[in-house]
Amino acid sequence: MEPDAIRICSGSGVPQGVKSSTVQLTVRSPTNMLLDVSRDAHSQNYVVTGRLMLAGGGLGQQAIKLKVNDTEYNLSTNGTGFFSKSLDLQPNNNQATSYTISASFSGDSDVKNVTAWSYTLNGYKPSANSTTLTIDPRATGMMTAKSPEEMQKEAENRI
Repeated sequence: MEPDAIRICSGSGVPQGVKSSTVQLTVRSPTNMLLDVSRDAHSQNYVVTGRLMLAGGGLGQQAIKLKVNDTEYNLSTNGTGFFSKSLDLQPNNNQATSYTISASFSGDSDVKNVTAWSYTLNGYKPSANSTTLTIDPRATGMMTAKSPEEMQKEAENRI
């Protein structure tokens, strides 16, 4: 029998030779999604930022689906895997309001290469991440303007 063959015995105990070839199997690469939400220091908006990762580096030019409660946004990663979206998230009816924010990458389409001895499935596996953000109403106050005379009188009464 040849070295790359396997000996199989049937139910009658008669050995049968089966020829086998080396099989190569390549599967899609795993990805990881990083997600962060922060308040924009220069506006009332919140900024959702994320990065699609592949083996420690960013995966660029890929489609990302960002979902905030029931609203969906289609984004793309930049050349290093980052994406971002500025959102105007406000409390509803002056009550604390929770927003569920999720980002997902559905993977890319399978590119199959099938021959008698190999099966290759190139591409990237899907990944996702989500978080919940609760926005509290902002405190408001009312200031009344006082005349200079009223302010002088108040100051004299404190002494």
